[in-house]
Amino acid sequence: MVHLHPILALCATLLLPGTAVAQEKEVRPNLALEQYESGAVHEWLMSKKKKSWDRQRDAGLLESSQYPALGYTACKNGIAEAIPGDKSNTFRCNNADLYSFLSHSDLGSKDGEGSSSWGWTSDDGREFVAVGQADGTAFVEITAEGQLVVFKNYAIIGSEAVGHGIQIFDLTKLLDIDPASPVVFDAKKDLTGHFSDLPVGRTHNVVVNEERNYVVSVGAAPRDSACRSGLIFIDLTDPSDPWSPGCAPGDGYVHDAQCLVYRGPDKRYEGREICYGYNEDTLTIYDVEDKNSTNIISRTSYAGASYTHQGWVLDVNNQEFLVLDDELDEANAVGPGADGYPVTYIWDIRDLKKPKQTGIYKAKTKSIDHNHYVVDGLIYQSHYGAGLRVLDATSIPRDPTGASICEVAHFDIYPEDDGEVGGGIVEFVGSWSSRSAIAMIGTRELLLAALVVLSALYLNNTLSMATARLGTITHKRVTLLIAHPDDEAMFFAPTVMALTRPEARNHVTILCLSSGNAEGLGEIRKRSSCRARSFSACGARMMLRSWTILPVWSAEKVATLLRETFATAPGQRHTLDVLITFDSQGVSSHPNHISLYHGAKTFVASLVEKPLSGNGLPVDLYTLTTVGFLRKYAGVLDAVFKVAVDRVAGAGGTRGELGKSDGLPASSTGLTFTHGCGRKGWGTAREAMTAAHVSQMKWFRYGWIVLSRYMYINELQLEN
Repeated sequence: MVHLHPILALCATLLLPGTAVAQEKEVRPNLALEQYESGAVHEWLMSKKKKSWDRQRDAGLLESSQYPALGYTACKNGIAEAIPGDKSNTFRCNNADLYSFLSHSDLGSKDGEGSSSWGWTSDDGREFVAVGQADGTAFVEITAEGQLVVFKNYAIIGSEAVGHGIQIFDLTKLLDIDPASPVVFDAKKDLTGHFSDLPVGRTHNVVVNEERNYVVSVGAAPRDSACRSGLIFIDLTDPSDPWSPGCAPGDGYVHDAQCLVYRGPDKRYEGREICYGYNEDTLTIYDVEDKNSTNIISRTSYAGASYTHQGWVLDVNNQEFLVLDDELDEANAVGPGADGYPVTYIWDIRDLKKPKQTGIYKAKTKSIDHNHYVVDGLIYQSHYGAGLRVLDATSIPRDPTGASICEVAHFDIYPEDDGEVGGGIVEFVGSWSSRSAIAMIGTRELLLAALVVLSALYLNNTLSMATARLGTITHKRVTLLIAHPDDEAMFFAPTVMALTRPEARNHVTILCLSSGNAEGLGEIRKRSSCRARSFSACGARMMLRSWTILPVWSAEKVATLLRETFATAPGQRHTLDVLITFDSQGVSSHPNHISLYHGAKTFVASLVEKPLSGNGLPVDLYTLTTVGFLRKYAGVLDAVFKVAVDRVAGAGGTRGELGKSDGLPASSTGLTFTHGCGRKGWGTAREAMTAAHVSQMKWFRYGWIVLSRYMYINELQLEN
């Protein structure tokens, strides 16, 4: 698992010397028929990979039990030294810390080799990663600690193995397992459903359109079957009884795809289901609204096309651009990838019939690019030996040439090639798959470990002023209850930054009850809240509601929402240890802030008065202390004074230590925590407001950023 440092999409324009300009090209029919439709290129690619893996296997490098589990290791001066003095466990990095490392052997695999990965978050906020392995699928909980995807609460598991079919597994089965006693599930009786109607039971990949309740098999051999290894649609309206309404054989073999309900500028297709296919030598765009009669909208190749591998739309809610990777352009030394530096191809898809390739981005380390996924303008890329690479692509709509894209974080998981010219080798070793929340990163074996890149960005901040270390909450499931987008940055920044430090081992959720739609900007502010997670640390999960901003929200309405979210039914444990919100004065006296206080009190009281069977101990409620006008705007001066007083008085500490030792909530009243952030933390919170929450930046908020003590320090009071 890896945590990323704060990245706020503040890239400088970088013009790389000698950057090649690629362009779209017409498909060459004879070449396509001879080399691609016949499967010759795919077979050559797989043979090249197999030879590479055989060499590693013969050298004993794929024996995963030899690789030790690794714990948290900070990236310092571009290096994460997991085992001091051990070069094979020293990793190049930037803005990314190693959180933990497990080998495939640790995950129960006897073969010690892996494939793909995906993530799932339960309704109560617990996070899991599903790891495809050569001999099965491993499920790992990462909450504060084969080819497959996730559909709602189900893992969809495909395989290249003949007769495997597509397995449908209910992930909620994981919720009641004791991690100390791992469970081995039966491949038949423990499945919710199984799709067995593939030609020979094997598929290269599976993709999901969750909005339409479909899974799509791609690359299902053989190529001369009725569906020609194209898109095979599988209806999961009833996951226990999957069935196929049809397929899209029109362009033959599909290596990977992304299928979405179209939302974009090409009004001819508004609301229709579109699949973007990555079909070995082309970007192929399909209209698949009618699964029995699909249409190819366009087929487009490009300069340097060697093996069109995979891609992702930049913004699924405004489908104007996508990014594409080619797995063989570096290995074949052709086109923009001829020098061995991975190429990201940028496409303008505003006209689905005439997509245009507008530019490229060239990586800075030699390698081969594999899967990549886009979330909130960040591209999470897997570059085999060069590991995880994170690109800020928010500039593409205004600069589709790619010249303004920059790399904002990386974690190189293959130290063996660090000394090579270009910093890496063009070989099939290392990382295969990564995503916003989940990254599958390999080192000496094919795919060795699951790394977690928690949604946006890990905050590596100083916990308190003048490096003073005061007590904090640790090892807890914590929810911050706020009223409006930007509350988490404007009032609670020091708290969120302290709670989401990796050593605190908390699972943090931010629950915001309104979208801030007072000026009709609700949708913009929802997106701003997602972007602002980059300040609040990648460990903070954001949950948004769209309540109307009223003078007062009833205490019972707030309490009911909290019960529905965190204490659902008798016999189930509540999924919350600590609740944090405003105090009875609401800091700014805003009626919504005060409503949250009364609602939170009502919720906590209901757990005590009418406890749900099996719920365990009550939830601790902490509130943010309101101070007078002069102290509120004394800024850093008041913060320094408060930290000094707390250090002398010995405030804090005991609660954090208690939480770490036995996990029990504190029972004494009057207990407080002081969370402070130094200059770096203040700067990060400032950027969250000015860059992420820009639609809310009125003149007085700039004054607040400079003068308010809440940008520097928080005092939390235990209410119950």
